[in-house]
Amino acid sequence: MRRVLEAFTTFEYQKGIAGISTSNIIAIIKKQYVKYFSHFMFRLVLNTESHYEDRINNTTISDFISTCSEEEKIRTAKSLICLMFLLNKLHILCYLGVDAESKIEEWLKDCEEEIELNENVSIPAN
Repeated sequence: MRRVLEAFTTFEYQKGIAGISTSNIIAIIKKQYVKYFSHFMFRLVLNTESHYEDRINNTTISDFISTCSEEEKIRTAKSLICLMFLLNKLHILCYLGVDAESKIEEWLKDCEEEIELNENVSIPAN
């Protein structure tokens, strides 16, 4: 998934993932999503499954497969599609078809719910 996002951001903006989150490009999406997707991109870059060579050299095949749950992989894929949709709706709909728009809008509502949950969580002071 990291490679998909890297290909998209490189093709669209001639920047890698980090370049998107640290530039004004991410500011084109709705303000409420900026923090969510900035964190999402950071998680995606640091995801241990993204670094194949290190993983292969340091783990067994069973460890490699079990690092992320199926649910987490699905959630990450949905978030990835939502981010690309927000950055270039037409590009994504050309690939997935206009019928996908309503499904992606549902996933964006899920992102909004997660944003609201995270905003309502208070971190206790030390």
